[in-house]
Amino acid sequence: MRKSKLLALACLIWVAMPAKADLAPTVMLHRGGEVKTYMYYQVQNAVDDAVDGDTIFLSEGTFQPFNVNKRILVRGAGLGTIVEGSCVIDISGTAKLTMPMLDALSFNGDVQVENAYEQFTLRKCSMNNLIFNVEEGKEFYDVKIDRCYIDRLNLPNDVKEFNAFNSRIQVLYPHDYKGHATFEHCNIYEICDTIQGGVFNSCAIKYCTKLKGAASKKNLIGCVLNSCVYGDISTNNCNYINCEYISTSWDTWDGDTGFNASSHKSALDGTKIGAYGGQHPYNRYPEVPGVTKHQISIDAATRTMTVTLTVDKLDK
Repeated sequence: MRKSKLLALACLIWVAMPAKADLAPTVMLHRGGEVKTYMYYQVQNAVDDAVDGDTIFLSEGTFQPFNVNKRILVRGAGLGTIVEGSCVIDISGTAKLTMPMLDALSFNGDVQVENAYEQFTLRKCSMNNLIFNVEEGKEFYDVKIDRCYIDRLNLPNDVKEFNAFNSRIQVLYPHDYKGHATFEHCNIYEICDTIQGGVFNSCAIKYCTKLKGAASKKNLIGCVLNSCVYGDISTNNCNYINCEYISTSWDTWDGDTGFNASSHKSALDGTKIGAYGGQHPYNRYPEVPGVTKHQISIDAATRTMTVTLTVDKLDK
């Protein structure tokens, strides 16, 4: 009898779950426990209505471009959330941000950051160019790029503390950078200017382009490369720790999945480096809780059922 009750319960729960319908892209503005809904072409309306601390959610679908001028989070559903254009982030009157700005969005354009902030974070986004336009006399501190896909990263000296994690960077353009920059588990296809004193941990760096008008100038100066693989790069006074130079064609290079050194007999043998190798593997989808354990109990006397679910910890 108990088994039949459980089977009937399971069937009831399955029937009660609605089938996924083809819905129009939706914009939702969350403030505390309240939600306001907008059409897909009204992202900017939602931003205009938001106040500091709000979160705007974008469903899967295609949306018009928008600009952000408040301390809010705009979060999508990953690769399926496409913004047809660029985004300008320009927040006046504040220096410190308390939450990420953009999360799980795919821009068919640029992300341009105006002014200078502390604790500026982008997560799981793709874009053509990431551009920092800093007002003279101001500086960025504690910039974090987490699991992003960037065709061209422009890194000026006004960004004093820069950290990139598990990201793919097609072109790194550091503008003779002398700040404190760390790249952790990143795929960097090309470096086309000088970076001094940078730290590269478990990265794959394919090559450096020759700098125009400076034949003897090096791309990496005084940098630390730790557990990296690299191809045709130009360095000076760099410290190599457990690294591997690959002189053959990079057939095993994949800008999306990183570089697997398992086929090379070296100190890196079997090590997975690049954007898939880190503590938080590269992906552009928001975390979804998963049930790791469940328990169902039924009290026949009171005709009640208790369901206990254990959910895995979400990575932020």
